[in-house]
Amino acid sequence: MTVTESIQQYTQKLPTSLQLEVLDFVKYLLFKKEQEIVEEQDKLVWSSLSLELAMRGWKMRTRPFILVRIYRKCSREKIRSNRTFPVSTN
Repeated sequence: MTVTESIQQYTQKLPTSLQLEVLDFVKYLLFKKEQEIVEEQDKLVWSSLSLELAMRGWKMRTRPFILVRIYRKCSREKIRSNRTFPVSTN
């Protein structure tokens, strides 16, 4: 016997007034579960939104610094490649 069949069997033995209470309780449990799902989805939306907002300013501030680093590195490489080293002849 499944859980559903077992619940049905027990509720059929109850008077109609108590069956209505069981029905109300089941509706309450379903509502509560739906609210938990909605709250979890809201948390995910808010956390991704807050992360996006936090990163938006960060990306804009670091971009010039990254370009300066790249420029300096390229300049150093260019200087290194133009150096001439004395070659010893034996």
